[in-house]
Amino acid sequence: MQETAPLLKNGKIVITEKDPWAMRGYKLYGKVAKSAGLVWGGDWRMMDLGHVELRKKGVLGRPEMAEILTSQ
Repeated sequence: MQETAPLLKNGKIVITEKDPWAMRGYKLYGKVAKSAGLVWGGDWRMMDLGHVELRKKGVLGRPEMAEILTSQ
């Protein structure tokens, strides 16, 4: 399961890492995601700051994954 988070600033989407405001948002997003047990793309070698994943052993790649994840 993958999610991507847009950051809104003054009603507009900001995704650039060059914007200090956006970087603070990405870091907060990563902190909250990790506290919920998700894997944050900001920790990867090839960073993807707006990306989080739920990784569960034995679930990924199975067609019934959505049902398994939502039933727990």
